[in-house]
Amino acid sequence: MTQARRRTGLFLGAIIMVAGGIISIVGGPDDEPAWLRGQSLSEAVAALPRVQRGQGDGVQFDSAQAADFTALVTDAAAGRLAAARDRAGSLGYKIDDVVRDAGKFVVLSPRGRTGKPTVVLSVSAGRDLIAEAPHPLFERGTAQQAVALVEESGARAAIVAGAHRCAASAPSSSPGRTRVCNPEPGKGKPQPYKVSDAAHSVDTLFHTAHLVLANLWPAAVIVQFHGMSRGRRDPESPFETWFIVSSGPSSDPGTSPLSVRLRDALRRRLGSDPGLAVSCQDPQDHAQYRYRRLCGHDNVQWRAFRDALQVGFASPGSEFLHIEQRVDPILRSRDLSRILRESLEALAPDVRHPH
Repeated sequence: MTQARRRTGLFLGAIIMVAGGIISIVGGPDDEPAWLRGQSLSEAVAALPRVQRGQGDGVQFDSAQAADFTALVTDAAAGRLAAARDRAGSLGYKIDDVVRDAGKFVVLSPRGRTGKPTVVLSVSAGRDLIAEAPHPLFERGTAQQAVALVEESGARAAIVAGAHRCAASAPSSSPGRTRVCNPEPGKGKPQPYKVSDAAHSVDTLFHTAHLVLANLWPAAVIVQFHGMSRGRRDPESPFETWFIVSSGPSSDPGTSPLSVRLRDALRRRLGSDPGLAVSCQDPQDHAQYRYRRLCGHDNVQWRAFRDALQVGFASPGSEFLHIEQRVDPILRSRDLSRILRESLEALAPDVRHPH
């Protein structure tokens, strides 16, 4: 058994099971917090302070606080905000109630630049979706996308990492290597992922939050947003790829029909060129379009989801979707981000009117 799997089992065993969703807001300030005024929730969360590249060696990224943080997120998600506020201070968190035309939200955010994640919870969710942004500084625009799924599309929750993926120099205990944290990113010999890389380290509170929410809503579709500099495997290829959708590295359409359905929904909205959106679960896509194989093979949240599904913690109908997007133009285009959001809305389970 791998260390990641052992930790997954440890955290899942510690998570408190809660029936249903968020039930109410209790207490809290009547006015919006100063950090939020005049901004959308997605822009405000994206602008919160985070640990920058190379500045995380003094930050605790390990799981020492996992049990207390599990209880904090569980209490907040279950509507026990008085209990959550009692826990928040000792963990360096604050809890804000946010009211918008679209609904009410609870925001758990760290006080200062600590490397800890921000968690946004919907009080009246409409869709069984959990959105994640593990690399908000490295892949700018993904934090806004994750929170917008909660704020505008009715998702249950969003998790946004609190540090650059290359903030720390210590290696992650998880498998895989990358060039992104090298002195010249993308060049040189691949190195182990860093402990601060939320998508590739089980030793983060981001991963703990993922386990808590995935266990709380076992039928939810978990969507993780990423950004890429290019979509072609071969620079000389005439094909351009904007979206690479996957649920793990498998090339079996039966493994994750939702990733294929999301690809198809994107293609319908994007029009002309089918190579703009591809699925790692369809081997024909790679044979025809030669896109980069960015399929989340080393992603620790996907691995935890797979393990949970195998032992019955996740519902058979749930999915983990890993979405790679071209940084230009998608993350800088409101229209293209809207197309992705609408495609996800069309596929996500409706918790208000279940079938």
